[in-house]
Amino acid sequence: MSQLVSFYETAPVTDKRGLLTDVIQRPMQVRAGYSVIEGEIVPRVVYVQAPIEGRSLLVPFGQYDAWSLRQRFEEALRVMNTLGACEIECATYSARRNAVAARVGVGQVAGWGKVTRTQSTDFDYSFSGTGAAPRDPGPIRWTNIPGLDAAKESVLLNGGRRVEITIESESEFAADSDLARRLKNAGLVLGLEGRTQAKTLLRIKAEFPPL
Repeated sequence: MSQLVSFYETAPVTDKRGLLTDVIQRPMQVRAGYSVIEGEIVPRVVYVQAPIEGRSLLVPFGQYDAWSLRQRFEEALRVMNTLGACEIECATYSARRNAVAARVGVGQVAGWGKVTRTQSTDFDYSFSGTGAAPRDPGPIRWTNIPGLDAAKESVLLNGGRRVEITIESESEFAADSDLARRLKNAGLVLGLEGRTQAKTLLRIKAEFPPL
């Protein structure tokens, strides 16, 4: 999971068990070492530190899931286009947690249930053209897009003709997640947009011309 950061003016926030272990709390005096996607850093707000190489970029907890999904989607499209794709298609799917959790040993385990096609979202995308000679897109800017590095190597080194990757939303940042409840109960501000634990899946397929 991505690192959570919050800032305090006088003293860190605590709960019944003491200092919160879910969040790294720092004094406001060190905020200059961080950047935020918009506005200024505000005390007691929980931020997610985005997993971007070489940057300490903070995103408010409640905005992170949608923001992260958009950023990873755009990065995947950048890589596919730079690799010279002749066809790209992205379809959006939705999956909800099973209502019944199975108890296995200690604690509960709940898997993702039925995955259904979602109609007309901002992420639906298709492109068809002649393609181009593959170029190296450089380092992947996001470190948590499974399969994207492998897809890059497949096309550049092995002449791969077809790749498919799936990008998932991060449901631990949902309004009704256990983490959100713990942080809110401790008095921290999340700025939640009210999304519940429905996982969004972006499936991106790309075809490449023969070398």
